[in-house]
Amino acid sequence: MQNRYSFLMSWTNLIWIVLMLSILFWGVMFFPKKNSLVIKDASLGILAPGSTVNFLVIIYNNGTRAVPLRTIRTSCGCLASNRDEPVVLLPGRNELVFAFTAPETLGEIDQDIWFFAEDGKPSVWVVHVDGEVAANVWATPSRLTLQYSDSLRNPSGTFVLNCIDRNVKSITTSPASLVYHLVRKSDNQYTYSVTCNGELSDEVLEKGRKTGSVLFEFEEADEEPLEVLIDLVARPKFRVIPARMDLPLSSLSERTLSRTVAVQKLADLSFEHFQVIPVGDWARLVDTRDSRNYIFLTFEFLLDRMPRHESTVYARLTFSNLPDHYQVECRFLLR
Repeated sequence: MQNRYSFLMSWTNLIWIVLMLSILFWGVMFFPKKNSLVIKDASLGILAPGSTVNFLVIIYNNGTRAVPLRTIRTSCGCLASNRDEPVVLLPGRNELVFAFTAPETLGEIDQDIWFFAEDGKPSVWVVHVDGEVAANVWATPSRLTLQYSDSLRNPSGTFVLNCIDRNVKSITTSPASLVYHLVRKSDNQYTYSVTCNGELSDEVLEKGRKTGSVLFEFEEADEEPLEVLIDLVARPKFRVIPARMDLPLSSLSERTLSRTVAVQKLADLSFEHFQVIPVGDWARLVDTRDSRNYIFLTFEFLLDRMPRHESTVYARLTFSNLPDHYQVECRFLLR
């Protein structure tokens, strides 16, 4: 009798153990651990006015399931995410990159980022971004673009040098043919204009682009030199419209397909001749028309030979009033 009782008790205990393990298993399966997001605030430190810095927002998902973010919003257009696609926070550590552009004015940085998630019910998490915009000297803008053309050979631009308790000791331009002038002074601001001589204009128009600079050095030994970059850019002589064209897959029932692109003249150009650089046996030039402001180029594509990835047609233009030839391109993608 006692042995029978012990046997029943052992089976009863085993059944209870199996039952408890089953409850635990199915509880985990149907009632998983609720997700918990832990987000750290971001400190940017000290930034110069107008500067841009990338920083990480670290999010810990302490749950067992991925949490999709419905949207991300910021308190200022100066804060931006580098992710265009939807964000899914996986269990564990997640890193999101943001960019912050400091204002031109000095002061504290006090911004927020809101994360809207769908975790069973709508939820919102907030990240606070702090820091300070502080500097003794800075330029607005810190980079200047001067655009040249045949009719505008001495373009000029202006920038403002901001100095707080600092004194300019010397100003150096590179190349030396860049010329600066102090236009206006008020309080701690100095407005300078920058131009160049004809020799530098010839070089820029020939090569298309050159970068120069205006370098400021200060009397105070603890102040680093400040460089304002000057981009010297030749105005393009033409542009292709459209620069990229999709060819529909529905056209594959046809053997050939024709498309016309236009080369817009942005300068006074006299067209002399046109040459297509061979790119394969799938494209050929079938018609050319020259008007006052445009050159129209009609291409014929052999669709059964055309590659399925993006392909480029290169063309070489020669103008009677210019010494060199110019290469243009138009990209085609078969979809």
